[in-house]
Amino acid sequence: MIQIRIRHSLKPSKMNLVFEKDLNEGDFLAIFGQSGAGKTTILRIIAGLLRPDYAYIKVGDELWANSDKKFFLSPQKRNIGFVFQDYALFPNLSVRQNLAYALKDKKNTDEKIDYFLDLLALKDFENAYPSKLSGGQAQRVALARAILKEPTLLLLDEPLSALDTEMRLSLQDELLRLYEKFKLTSILVSHDMPEIFKLANKIIELKDGLVLRDFVKKDYLGALKPGLNARARILDIQRNDEKVYLSILLGEDLSRLSIDKNTFDKRFKALKIGQDISLSDIFTLSK
Repeated sequence: MIQIRIRHSLKPSKMNLVFEKDLNEGDFLAIFGQSGAGKTTILRIIAGLLRPDYAYIKVGDELWANSDKKFFLSPQKRNIGFVFQDYALFPNLSVRQNLAYALKDKKNTDEKIDYFLDLLALKDFENAYPSKLSGGQAQRVALARAILKEPTLLLLDEPLSALDTEMRLSLQDELLRLYEKFKLTSILVSHDMPEIFKLANKIIELKDGLVLRDFVKKDYLGALKPGLNARARILDIQRNDEKVYLSILLGEDLSRLSIDKNTFDKRFKALKIGQDISLSDIFTLSK
């Protein structure tokens, strides 16, 4: 069990961040919401990189923070893997050396590193330094390094945002497989709703520093509302004289919508199979 209780003043907005959540071992929590709502701040406080106004964080039997007792465990003593938006790689170490640095167990070091180099298409860059990598390559190195550390808690701050679509989808699959294999308790911050739906089993929406919604994956679609920046992919379009039926893919789940033909032809006649559509449009269509 991981217990997280955080209160912190967000500057310069002067909003108050209030976050309370309990996670079971193996949970994958995703946090989304408006910019400046406090998503990354939560990750930084959990990691020990930011001392908050108040925090109580307990991971299993290990206390990481208790403001009442003026106790705040240093970041180095928290068994955390953190993938930052800016990668945070060691600039003086090669790709292979960056990965080796994360390994606690030095047995079979080359085999473990080679596995991730192949997995993330980095073998040709193993001797390159971070300054010579593209943004996507650097982010893949950061992801591999975080998982190689075998953390108690994996923190992911939009880890796939710098990748092209094909690599992003591929790494979502790999991240999911790694999560399922190692049962890494994880917290993801993302603006990509299909990515959240694909990876997470628990989801929180933040607004103005407060938890607006807290729900599990099976309640995901029902909890969404018009206006969210989420995308679904059109897999099939079927018609009869009165209705148009859309099969859509949101994350890994399929849904089927029934829409009045006249409404569809008037507003979305150009919609094609394979095209992405926003959830706000889907809500409008299905009314």
